[in-house]
Amino acid sequence: MRKPQSYGTGLMSHTARYALRIVAELARIGADRPFRAHDIQKTTGVPPHYLPKVLRRLVLEGVLRSQRGHHGGFALARPAAEITVADVLSAVGSLPDDSCAFGWGECNANAPCPLHAIRIAFDTSFMQWARNTTFANVLDNAERHDALTPCKSKPK
Repeated sequence: MRKPQSYGTGLMSHTARYALRIVAELARIGADRPFRAHDIQKTTGVPPHYLPKVLRRLVLEGVLRSQRGHHGGFALARPAAEITVADVLSAVGSLPDDSCAFGWGECNANAPCPLHAIRIAFDTSFMQWARNTTFANVLDNAERHDALTPCKSKPK
């Protein structure tokens, strides 16, 4: 039996939340120019020891591009309107899977756990939202809610 994955204080792993923060920040600053890892860390609050792992995954999956050298750094690999939340979650391996909410292994319609039908409905709705939400949508929403400036308190 597989041990259920821990998601900290929310439904997403820390890696997923960090990846979403990084891509949202690069979209916010209009990353046509590379942004240094140090600066990404300062503005997103992603722990410095964790940042390279997340950046590498995002680059390998084509969400970000990297450039070495004096003017190097990281930037979006394509326009924010073409990058979805699902792209980012997929890049860091955080899409919903077939694991059982009760930790019973893989349940299915023929051998469901008590939460199976509800979990399937949630996962379906979540994936529809993730596939249809781009980082241009994220920026538009942030603008409407005056949420483009990072909070003064340290992100969790």
